[in-house]
Amino acid sequence: MTEYEQTEEFHSLRQHALTAATRHVDNDREVLGLLMETGTPDAVASLSVLADGSVNLFFSNGGGIIGADDHQQIRDEALSLLDATKAFLGEMAATDQFPLPEQGSTRFYAMTHHGIHTVEGLESDMDYEKHHLSPLFYQAHRLISFIRMVDELSRAIKTTADKGFEDFE
Repeated sequence: MTEYEQTEEFHSLRQHALTAATRHVDNDREVLGLLMETGTPDAVASLSVLADGSVNLFFSNGGGIIGADDHQQIRDEALSLLDATKAFLGEMAATDQFPLPEQGSTRFYAMTHHGIHTVEGLESDMDYEKHHLSPLFYQAHRLISFIRMVDELSRAIKTTADKGFEDFE
């Protein structure tokens, strides 16, 4: 098993993602939350989506984009991802164990009213459509792209505002 550095914040965000969906979301959705985690050489990248619209992207060695759900397009895409997850529940196994993925693998945890379900596969298989969860993997990465674009735009706007507009006259 790959050992990853884990910050206290990562551990807390991950625990929240795995437990908040079933404890705090009174929702008619079949899938109450999704945690997609990918093991990279340096860290685990985690995407957390909850049925209340909460969206976070965070890393085991620190950092991330917390509260990405401030933007309607991201919330809409996140809820669409949860709806899409429903079609894959039959290919996931019920679990009460929550290991991090191995390096080069992606693991999904789907939280439902009936417990948590999981599946892990090689990231390269998912990326090259050799895994049955490839469509879900692609949709999650579409959401990650939206999160990063909005974050970059927000940072650019803040930088411009901090500098003032006199440089642009």
